[in-house]
Amino acid sequence: MHRYLFLLGRQSKLSVAELEAVVGKGTVMGEFYVIERKEKIADPIELQNMLGGTIKIAKVIAEETSLPAIQDRCVDYLNEHEEGKVIFAINMYHFAQSFKKELKNILKTVKRRLKKQGKGARFVNKPGQNVRSVTIHEEHLCQKGTDMTIVKDNQSYLLAYTLSVQQFKQYSFRDYKRPARDAKSGMLPPKLAQIMINIACKKALSVVYDPFCGSGTVLMEALLQGHQVLGSDVSTKAVEDTKQNLAWVKDKFMHVSNGVIKIFEHDATTLEKNDITIIPRTVVSEIYLGPPLSQSPSGAERKKNFDTIKEIFLGALQALHGILNNDAELVFAVPFYRGKNKKYFLDSLIEDTEKIGFKHVAFDNPDTKRGTLLYYRSDQLVGREILHFKMS
Repeated sequence: MHRYLFLLGRQSKLSVAELEAVVGKGTVMGEFYVIERKEKIADPIELQNMLGGTIKIAKVIAEETSLPAIQDRCVDYLNEHEEGKVIFAINMYHFAQSFKKELKNILKTVKRRLKKQGKGARFVNKPGQNVRSVTIHEEHLCQKGTDMTIVKDNQSYLLAYTLSVQQFKQYSFRDYKRPARDAKSGMLPPKLAQIMINIACKKALSVVYDPFCGSGTVLMEALLQGHQVLGSDVSTKAVEDTKQNLAWVKDKFMHVSNGVIKIFEHDATTLEKNDITIIPRTVVSEIYLGPPLSQSPSGAERKKNFDTIKEIFLGALQALHGILNNDAELVFAVPFYRGKNKKYFLDSLIEDTEKIGFKHVAFDNPDTKRGTLLYYRSDQLVGREILHFKMS
């Protein structure tokens, strides 16, 4: 059996939901998602690049009952697998506050023992600190060195080496270098788009439709993963932005095939079957988030905004119900407001959607009582609630 550690992103529950959909059931161990499988992961970098919620993937190579034994295994692995000067990092998780001192001692001991065996060695950790994924990438530790992780699990210790890390520069490139951006209307982060696509598609290739395509983030990420894409928006500008951005993706990323089916202007609440070239199996979309906010809205303002958003969302679901086949899966990001000590959600949204004829799929270990997951930053007034539906 092969055991792997997936270091979870900032919104860890979303990361877990994505991993369950893509790699299967595992267990959560603090900051990690752990899976065991008979076969090795064929291409860790390819898997990493499709996972929006995973910071790095590491393979477990040892489990011991003492830290000195893990230290021995670490030295053995580095001595066996690294030629010439050894460049390495060690990260420790689930240790007490004194771990900084322990980490410092382990780094020095491993370096000293490698030198005794005739190998020059350098560790990249800053004093008493784990190594950030950015440093792993910049130091090329997955190609020209080794990044090691030690995880304390009850009475045992796991040792793993990193196979891949998230390509943060690629996300920034796709987000900020695309030719058409509309920050005023709110930009869906590419990582979140990936997560939503993976939850809906479960790694199987599909036709992904976004009826509120905006500047095309969902469709860009779906195209990069090999899906065919179909998009529409009520805004002429949004449709043109999406077309421009999809053309840019095909130009900049050589592996992308010509998977764009149709991008067209249409009100999502009035869609009919003859508007769609191919009936999609998957719908992934962020709906209208409401007007930009500089401060928390009053109760009356919140109700007005939510009523408008619900009317658009339920209208689109009503239209889609008359178009989609019975095996369709839908994942939406809808807004919620963050008050000082309370979160405000679109009331009765799930009940109203189920009345139309969709089945709500509650997430395991959700963020809300109604079985949904949340995505937000601490400085945001408007967050995103992630909902998963199937045709019922």
